[in-house]
Amino acid sequence: MAHAEEAAIDVIADLLHRLRAHGCDPDSALDRAQTHFEAELPEAVYPKPYDRGLRNSELR
Repeated sequence: MAHAEEAAIDVIADLLHRLRAHGCDPDSALDRAQTHFEAELPEAVYPKPYDRGLRNSELR
């Protein structure tokens, strides 16, 4: 795995731990972040999961 990818995974994991420590639901935050991420990308590059009948939680 590339160094940049490893670093991103570490940052995401740290944020999820922080969310949980503050009483937030990490899974819900991931779903919302994925939706936000996809909304910022052009449709041709990354089709939205609901166009395929999938929810974010089913993509993991």
